[in-house]
Amino acid sequence: MLGADLRVAGLTPLARELLSHAVSIAPTNLDTPPTRALLTLLADQLTNDPKDALQLPLPVDPTARAVATSIMSNPASELAVQLRAANASQRTIERRFKSETLLSLGQWRRRSRILAAVGLLARGDSVTDTALTVGYSSPSAFVSAFKSELGAPPREFMRS
Repeated sequence: MLGADLRVAGLTPLARELLSHAVSIAPTNLDTPPTRALLTLLADQLTNDPKDALQLPLPVDPTARAVATSIMSNPASELAVQLRAANASQRTIERRFKSETLLSLGQWRRRSRILAAVGLLARGDSVTDTALTVGYSSPSAFVSAFKSELGAPPREFMRS
């Protein structure tokens, strides 16, 4: 049976060549330094997929999931308000997000806001309107977060 976390991964040219070489020498002997180095580099290439920024894993815990749902439905809302509505402490939710999504609550919230912004930009909203709608205090703060999360400023990202 396949694992529940199975997903398709895009391969960079380097990752494709590393994978091809690893398959050609299979079965591999993990006792040799070159094989260990090859597999370490391949694993690094697969875990640093830039498309990962477009995924938003959801927590399983019901309280953490309620906070996540609140963040997604109202990205501009204050975190304290969202935590209070879910009757949750920030420390508890921080731990649950980190263990269940592998992202801190802050990282998860920022990614959620940026993904909401992509939808708004795709429908034609301006960068300024989008920044304010998803909860950033200024367009420059939004552009900085967007670029940090997706690797390009909003307009450039949307053109590509």
